[in-house]
Amino acid sequence: MVNPKMVGGGLFLNATSGTHIYFDKATTAGESLFYRLVAQDTGLTPAAPLQRGYAKVEYLSIAELTDFFLTAPSQEIDFICTGRVTGIKMDKGWCYVSCSHCAKKLQLTVASFTCLSCNNTNAVSVLRYRVEVSVADETGEALFVCIDGVMTKLHNMRAYEAGHLLAGDGVNPEKTQAPPFVTDMELWKVISTHSR
Repeated sequence: MVNPKMVGGGLFLNATSGTHIYFDKATTAGESLFYRLVAQDTGLTPAAPLQRGYAKVEYLSIAELTDFFLTAPSQEIDFICTGRVTGIKMDKGWCYVSCSHCAKKLQLTVASFTCLSCNNTNAVSVLRYRVEVSVADETGEALFVCIDGVMTKLHNMRAYEAGHLLAGDGVNPEKTQAPPFVTDMELWKVISTHSR
């Protein structure tokens, strides 16, 4: 769970692939199916130990989501939040040069990149997206930070490809303006999901 107090008040959107099946035991049919699956003897590992992975998806407004992150103790939550992009904040740029191993931002030294996290003075660099997006619904507005996987899925283009299109060789993409497809995201309808 990302705690916005630890990441400067921004909620990070994380893209994960995979299939998630949610059972709502609040209904008789859902409860019946859940316990039928747990009780089946297929010769495989029983599903009962997997019950801790069972989660109910919460539909939250932006106001409820903000309140949850600011007041609730640190815990895992599966949620869906729907809103509209109201602005793109570009004061921190649209990308960063990261370590190819750990994805943390690299420090530029005189002749190479250094990864403080990996303690590597000759780190291999990869350009990654980091875009701050204001999202609003009828209850409020929040700042979401779209990281590399989310932006790549949205635009079907990796950050280093966008950087080459914009800047060309020998130009630092971190010092260029964002690609038009990033700045044109205003008024997009977004559905944010988080699952751990």
